[in-house]
Amino acid sequence: MRTVGSRLTLAALLAVPLLASCGGEQTETAASPTTPGQDQVVRVMSGEETCSTSPYIVNGGAVTITATGVGNVASSVTLFGPKDGAFAEQLERISVLAPGATKSMTIELDLGAYEISCKTDDTQTRSRITAV
Repeated sequence: MRTVGSRLTLAALLAVPLLASCGGEQTETAASPTTPGQDQVVRVMSGEETCSTSPYIVNGGAVTITATGVGNVASSVTLFGPKDGAFAEQLERISVLAPGATKSMTIELDLGAYEISCKTDDTQTRSRITAV
């Protein structure tokens, strides 16, 4: 007859390989700032329901924002900086981004948070990037 102790020991031994596989260092490329001295590029996918950015953490300094239109309608992509406690200062803008088109804008970013707005005639979504 098995005892509760032997069942717990068996369960613990079976769990060790599972826990060991979780212990490795994991890095997320999208969350890591780019290497200093490299061209820093933030990629934006802009459409009716999306405004995705990658990476969302960059080093302060010159950053190129490359936007690609996705979906079925044209959009605009605007970079906003902080002003009076909100992201209200328009810093740079791509005014017409057709579906499938790619355009870029380059700007010097100080340390801090910024918002990227992707706007169509009917929708507006925002995504945040941070310069560290």
